[in-house]
Amino acid sequence: MNPTVRHMSLSLVLSAILLALTPALFAGQVEVIRSQIDPATLAVQKSIPEAIPLVRGFRAPQTGPPWPHTLPTTDTAPQTVEAMRIVAPRLASDGLLPVTADVIQTIGPDAFNAVGDTPAAILKQVGLPVDLLDHFTLDGARELALSRSIAARLAKGNKLEDIRAWLTSAKFEFAPSAPGFRLASEAGQNDIRMIRMQTPTADYWRGQGDGSAPDVIRGMATAMPAARLVLTTAEPTADRLRTAAQAWSANRSGDITILASPWTPGQWAQDNGKPGTLPKSGDGREPATLTPRYASRGEERSACEPGETWCIEALGRLGHRLIRSPLLFQGGNLVVVFDPAAKQRVLLVGEAEIYRNTALGLTRAQVEEAFRIECGADRVVVLPAVSFHIDVELSAREVDGKIVVLVNDELAAATLIARCAIEALQKLGRIEKTDADAALADLTAGRAGQMAQRIAKPVFGLRNAEGTYPLDVVEAFKDGPVDSGVANIARFLLAMDVLTGLQLKPEELPADLFARAYIRSLQRRAADRDRMHAALKELGWRVVPVPGLSDENRGINYVNGFHVPGRYLMPAYGGFYSSVDAAAAGAINAALGGSVEIVPVLCGETQRRLGAIHCAASIYPDE
Repeated sequence: MNPTVRHMSLSLVLSAILLALTPALFAGQVEVIRSQIDPATLAVQKSIPEAIPLVRGFRAPQTGPPWPHTLPTTDTAPQTVEAMRIVAPRLASDGLLPVTADVIQTIGPDAFNAVGDTPAAILKQVGLPVDLLDHFTLDGARELALSRSIAARLAKGNKLEDIRAWLTSAKFEFAPSAPGFRLASEAGQNDIRMIRMQTPTADYWRGQGDGSAPDVIRGMATAMPAARLVLTTAEPTADRLRTAAQAWSANRSGDITILASPWTPGQWAQDNGKPGTLPKSGDGREPATLTPRYASRGEERSACEPGETWCIEALGRLGHRLIRSPLLFQGGNLVVVFDPAAKQRVLLVGEAEIYRNTALGLTRAQVEEAFRIECGADRVVVLPAVSFHIDVELSAREVDGKIVVLVNDELAAATLIARCAIEALQKLGRIEKTDADAALADLTAGRAGQMAQRIAKPVFGLRNAEGTYPLDVVEAFKDGPVDSGVANIARFLLAMDVLTGLQLKPEELPADLFARAYIRSLQRRAADRDRMHAALKELGWRVVPVPGLSDENRGINYVNGFHVPGRYLMPAYGGFYSSVDAAAAGAINAALGGSVEIVPVLCGETQRRLGAIHCAASIYPDE
C-alpha cells in the first residue's frame, strides 16, 4: 500500500474515533448532592402545616426559632387573645402602625419595656409582621424601638387617638434585603448561565412526548446546552433522575446538578424564588435568588407550602445566595423588563401581589415602593389579575431597541381549536361534510354564532346517556398514545364558550343564572385583558396578540416561555393541537420580525396541570 494512502487511512480512522468520543469528552458532568439538613431543623420545618397561616404575620425563618403560625392555646393570656382578634380583621384596613398601637394598648404597655426579644415575640404571637416595622422611621426610631416608643407614650397616659395621629408622620423607608440585588430582565438580552428547575418525579405521565415534567426538563436542557442545569427533587427520586440526566448530558457542555431534598417539590420553580444577580467582589455579577416571605399557592388567599418554602434552600449547598424577602409573592406575578428606549428596568406586578402585602398592613403605595427597591427596578407597573399569574398573559422581548410584548388572543386560539374539533367530528362520522364545511367557512368569516348552531347537535351528541364521553370519542380527540383526549375535549368546550360568549350582548345572555354568570365572567376577563394591554401600550411598548388561552388547567398557552439571545423557547402543547402550535409559532415569528428562532418545548401535560415552561423554570443571566 502506498504510504500516503496508509497515512490518510490512519488519519481517517483517528478522526472517526475522535468524533465518536467528542460527546463523551465534552459532555457536562452529572452529579447528585444529598441533603445534609439538621434533623432538628427539619422537624421544625415539617411542623409548619400546608395551610393558610392562622397567624397573619407568619414568616418562614432561614435561621433561628420559628415564627408562630398557629392560634394560641387555651392557657394564653386573655389580652393576647384579644390582641389577635384586633390584628386579623383590621391589619389590611387600618394599617400596620395603628394596629401595632392598638395591640400594645390591649396587651399593656408594661410588657414592652422588657429587655431583649420579648416585645418582638409578643408582636409575632398576635400576628403582627414585626419585621416590616423595621422599614418605618419615626423620630429616628425603628422596629422594636418604635414599639417601645408607642408603649412609653401609652404608659404616660397619652390617648390612643393622639398616638395614632403621631404615627401618621412615620416615614416608610424600605431597605432592600440584599443591597445591589436586581431581578433578571426577561427580555432576551443576556446569555443564560444557569437554569433552575424542580420535579416531583423522574417518570413521564404517559410516556416521552406527553409534556410532563421530564419532557420539560429535557427540552430546557437541550435548548440551552451551555447553561448549568440545577434540578431539585425528592431523595428517593434522585438516582433515577440522574440516569435520565446522563442521557440528556451527552450533547451538553453545561453540568447537571441534582439536589436531593427531604421534601417532594412541586414543578413550579418560578414561584418559590425569582432569579436575579448580585454584585460580586471585583467586577461582574453572580446569580442569586429572591425568595418570598413563605412560598404559597392560591390567588385570593395565600396558603403556605412548606415543601416549596424549604426545598429551595438546597441551592445553598452550591454557594448560591438565597435572599429571604419580608414581602409575600408568587414569582410568576413578577416580571422585570429592561426597556432600552427608556433606559429603565420596569417591574410588572400582578395585582394579587399588591393585595398579599396590603394584607400585612402596608398601603398600596408602600407595597409598590417595596417591590421596586427589593427587585432593583426603576419603575413599577401593576397589571390587573386577568389570570392567576401575569406570566401566562404576556412575554416581552427587546427587538431592534424596542420592547415587543406577546399577549394572548383568545378568539384566535378558540378558532384554531374549533377547526381541529370539527375535523375530528367529521372523522367520527358525527357531522355531515356539508355542515362541517359550512362551519369551517363560518369560522373563517368570524361568524361564531352560526358555527356554534351548526355543530351544537353533533357536540351535544358526543356524550352518552350517562353524560360521559365514550372511548371512541376520546380516541378521536387524541393524536397518539401519550396525548390526552379528555383534556383536548375540555379545551374544545372552552373554545366554544369563548367564541360564543365573548360576542353576546347583554340582552342576549342566557336566562339560566349559572350560565349567565359564567358568560359574564368570560366577558369581564376579556375586559381586564384589554385594560392590561392598554397599560403595556402606555409604556410605549408594541403589544402583539398571538393565539392562546390562559384558563388554568384548560389553557393552551404560548407566551409562558423564555426569551434568550436569538431564540424564543416556546411552550408547545403537541398532539391533537399541533396545528395550533404551528400557527402560534408563525405568529410569534412574525411579531419578532422573523429574526428569532422559535424553539418548541413540549409541555402539554404540564399545561394540563396549570402551567407551562416559564412556570416550571427559572433562568439566570450571565451579566
